[in-house]
Amino acid sequence: RPAWSRPRRPTMPSVESLQTALRVLVAERQELHQRGAVHDELEANRLQLVGRQQELSRALIDRYGSQGQVR
Repeated sequence: RPAWSRPRRPTMPSVESLQTALRVLVAERQELHQRGAVHDELEANRLQLVGRQQELSRALIDRYGSQGQVR
């Protein structure tokens, strides 16, 4: 199929930008723990971490596809 006829994928953040975002969220979480943040703040941060980790998984699958599949 020619490239122009393929369905477009939504733009996805790069693996590197997602890794940076995860580092920032982890640092924020450590700071939240150090200052004794309330449950709701920690939970909001946890949900952000989970979301970025899922995005990173999808980005890595997109990047490397089935290159590493074992048969």
